[in-house]
Amino acid sequence: MGQSSSLFGVALLSVTPRLSIYPNTGTVGSTAVAQGVGFGPGEMVQVYWTTPRRLLSTAMEDNQGSFSESSGLTFTIPVGAPSGTNIVYGYGLSTQAVGKAEVTVH
Repeated sequence: MGQSSSLFGVALLSVTPRLSIYPNTGTVGSTAVAQGVGFGPGEMVQVYWTTPRRLLSTAMEDNQGSFSESSGLTFTIPVGAPSGTNIVYGYGLSTQAVGKAEVTVH
């Protein structure tokens, strides 16, 4: 709101959810940590490995819509994951928002 005009300014804001995986390379059976941002505050986010499709775990977003290093999700690269680029995605149970990250399997 303008101090002298008393007019309001309005803008649309869109946030794209995103996952990050550390490290983003590994072998079957090795562990990595997923971190997510841009989901709903306090939302439960299911994190999946795509091939073979497998629920890795569920993370709880903080009040800013993220799960970070302190509350990241540790997972194991599943048996049956093919060599090369694989996708891990997070699915927000309330917002239905989807964030993705790539993991290279050696």
